[in-house]
Amino acid sequence: MDRAAAEGLTDLGNIAVAGAAALAALICLVCVARADLARRFGYAVAIAFVATAALKIVSQNLGPSFAGTIWALGSGAPSGHAAMAVVTYGGIAVLAARAGRGPPRAVALGLALAIVAAVAITRVTLHAHTPADVAAGLLVGTMSLAPLARRPRELPAFSAGWLLGVVAAAAGLVHLAGLRVTSGDFM
Repeated sequence: MDRAAAEGLTDLGNIAVAGAAALAALICLVCVARADLARRFGYAVAIAFVATAALKIVSQNLGPSFAGTIWALGSGAPSGHAAMAVVTYGGIAVLAARAGRGPPRAVALGLALAIVAAVAITRVTLHAHTPADVAAGLLVGTMSLAPLARRPRELPAFSAGWLLGVVAAAAGLVHLAGLRVTSGDFM
């Protein structure tokens, strides 16, 4: 895979692109009167963002103590791209899976897995992170999905296809615009 393609895939985990996708999902949920799900999804994304930022600060101080081991962390651990990909696209897949059955559900789950895998692999192949950094980011993102673990009392009354379309459009527009935000912009 050439570098430009790898950078395009890895940008799906960038806070600008993943954030646009998450915001679009939140707006969709509020528009279909599912504020309860919107709130829990918002919590999940916020938890991932805050936990990643806090752990990056810690890893800048502790990272060198694991040098030369399988647990070697880079100075930017955990991977924020990996964490945001899991919480955003994984969270959207959980919401879509709960919304119904059929093609939109299968598409959401398949796309989430493909995007998370692509982001994780490209973070390592682009030498942006070590495998341990990416594994830590995947763990942060997965643990951040906890607010979505509890099933709502009734199934959401919204179309998963509509949700996926709006999210794809928002993420696609930000991606095409070339917007990027890195942890260096915050730290």
